[in-house]
Formats: sequence, structure tokens, C-alpha cells
Amino acid sequence: MKLKIVISISILAISVLLAAGCQQSSEHQHTNHSEEVEVKAPKVEILANVHTNTNQEETISANVYYGEELVDDAEVTFEIKKGEEESEKMLAELTDTGTYSIDYIFADPGVYQVTAHTNVKGYHTMPTIDIQVGEGT
Repeated sequence: MKLKIVISISILAISVLLAAGCQQSSEHQHTNHSEEVEVKAPKVEILANVHTNTNQEETISANVYYGEELVDDAEVTFEIKKGEEESEKMLAELTDTGTYSIDYIFADPGVYQVTAHTNVKGYHTMPTIDIQVGEGT
């Protein structure tokens, strides 16, 4: 009889210890160690006359935002292309807070695509606008 009581108490003690260990482990699993990181999207606005004349110097600029803030640590390269012709790339200079610019002369009439290849905070974006040079619609 004593043996049955000792075995019962031992089984009860082991069960209590196991239950306590499982409860601790369960609580630990619910602990959240992650931090919320706000992801901001870069935004680029190209500023240029959408209609211009040949052989006239034009300033083409890009305002670069990260979230709502203008940034001064971006890299902006303008790619200028007319139809199927080979494109020309020009590295823009920071000319004002968050504004990167180049001066360009369009030699021939036609529609040009101007793309602002922009790298900011590990992101790459490349908005494009069309510029009509000379007569056209």
C-alpha cells in the first residue's frame, strides 16, 4: 500500500512539474520580439516643359521624396530617348533641397521620352514623361 501511495505521489509531482514547464513554454511563444518598421516609398516628380523648341536649352529637374520628405542623398540619372534611337544618359546634380537637375538642348524635332532613373534609400524608381520638341501634337 505504501508503494502505491509513493508511486501516486511521484506521478502527481512529475505531472505538476511537466504542466508548469509546458505553461512557461507556451507563454514564451506568445512573446512578440519583432519591431514595426515603417516602410516609406520613394516618389519622384519630373519637372520640365512638355513642349519646347529645337536648339533651346531646357532645364529638366526631378524632385525626390522619401515618404513626404525631400532628400539630398539620392542619385538621379536622366535618360533621354527619341523613338528607337540610342538614348543619352546624364547624371543630375543636386541644385536645391531634394531637386536634381540637368540642362539639355534638343537638337531635332519629335517626341522624346525622359526617364529619371532614381536611387534613394535602397530603392530604384524610374518615372518617365514625354516632351514634344518642335511642331506636333
